[in-house]
Amino acid sequence: MVTQAFLGFGEVLLDIILKGNTVYKVQPGGSVLNALVSLSRSNIAVQLISEIGDDPAGNLISHFLQKEKIDETYLVRSKACQTALALAALNENGDATYSFYKNYPAVRFEGLTIDFRSYKAFLFGSTLALEPNVHSILSKLVLEAHQNQTMVMYDPNIRNTFDKTDLKALERLTFNFANADIIRGSKEDFDQVFGTSDIQTIFQLIQPSHCQLLIMTAASEDIHIMNHQHHITLSVKQIPVINTIGAGDAFNAGVLTFLLRNSLHKSDLSNLNSDELALVGDFAQNFSSAVCATEESYIPLPD
Repeated sequence: MVTQAFLGFGEVLLDIILKGNTVYKVQPGGSVLNALVSLSRSNIAVQLISEIGDDPAGNLISHFLQKEKIDETYLVRSKACQTALALAALNENGDATYSFYKNYPAVRFEGLTIDFRSYKAFLFGSTLALEPNVHSILSKLVLEAHQNQTMVMYDPNIRNTFDKTDLKALERLTFNFANADIIRGSKEDFDQVFGTSDIQTIFQLIQPSHCQLLIMTAASEDIHIMNHQHHITLSVKQIPVINTIGAGDAFNAGVLTFLLRNSLHKSDLSNLNSDELALVGDFAQNFSSAVCATEESYIPLPD
């Protein structure tokens, strides 16, 4: 049975994955898209806000979205846009180094409106959430989500690309951190933005904020989760790793799936006790572990 709809706002790319000098795999990707696929495979109705070109790569992505039951109502397709490409070079540990190739029009998502009364959660993140000609539209959507009591989750996913000397970009990033109910970021992201990976310090630095649940993951290192009352640390499950692409995205999907299945709303996040925070983290970690044990960037299809 398919449950309430989740909405995702993020970049969609065609991932070209390399092992050594060989093309290992070509697949649709993007942080938010990866999370939505895992959510859809968990029988949650999802819709994607993004843009792709009216080109062969875009056709491949559209076919994939239909196969994965991801609603394309808000997917912009345009001849003025070329579908973005990402080259992901895998090392011997399955970790990826990325190069991106993008060509978007100057005007994007023109006239986009969403009725958030239909949505349980809104997930956004990555570089699309910081782009100057997109952020005014995104910020409007985020505020409308809050007005309709839709849970808002943000994953910065900026890696080492963020320039802290760009004051306008810093302003956009500050808005994103201040207006998410849930923030899940990597240790690398937090170090890049805040110059620290101490989660309690970060929680203070982002105030005032809507944030009621802050999560930091760090590959094979401990997971940190905190709300206004508790801070817990979880050990990462040790498993054979085939691939890490999409592991953090699957973790995001796991957090949202747990909250939905347990009928938890944004107003409940600050009141979760330590045991409940651990349940959130363990459930989400099951999602990311499932991705690491496969060659896909999403949890496996159910049997």
